Amino acid sequence: EFLPHVKKAMWIDSDTIVKCDVVEMARSVLKDDNDYPIAAIPVEGKPKGLYTKDMYRNPIPDWGIETSFNAGVYFVDLDRWRAQGLTEKVRELALKNREFRYWKMGSQPPLALTIGENFEPLPLSWNVKMKTIDEREDMTLKDACVLHWSGPSKPWDGFQHPEEWLPYIDESDKEYLDTARKEE
Repeated sequence: EFLPHVKKAMWIDSDTIVKCDVVEMARSVLKDDNDYPIAAIPVEGKPKGLYTKDMYRNPIPDWGIETSFNAGVYFVDLDRWRAQGLTEKVRELALKNREFRYWKMGSQPPLALTIGENFEPLPLSWNVKMKTIDEREDMTLKDACVLHWSGPSKPWDGFQHPEEWLPYIDESDKEYLDTARKEE
């Protein structure tokens, strides 16, 4: 397996901006008092991206998951991951999806279906979905540690909250944005 001498790791999607020190959070999650393999932001409901019927028009299995998580930002305890055989379980489920087509979206469904509800909840500020930030009453940009443009909505589409992402673009990006703005 990868990183055999590393106990804990953090996954951060490429469509994010990290505004806080991740070391502090990494030290505070996945302690020895639980057996969770990952820590992530809880999301009410079944994992996103599942079909209601497989490719043979049979109902997909009831996975029994009422609270899932977003896999765009999470911490993983690699020793627990290995001990629970999760790489092979995710792989097996992904191969089953080839045959039955349970889901349509990349890595989120097999990870969420394999982990189920066996994860430690992270504070909401560690994966703030930018497409809903303006509608939320429980979170503001100033409280956010990780900004996440999950799904098809990206910052340059509509130029949402440019004060958060414009400082990180380079000259070639600026040329692209100037062209995109003129086309609107």
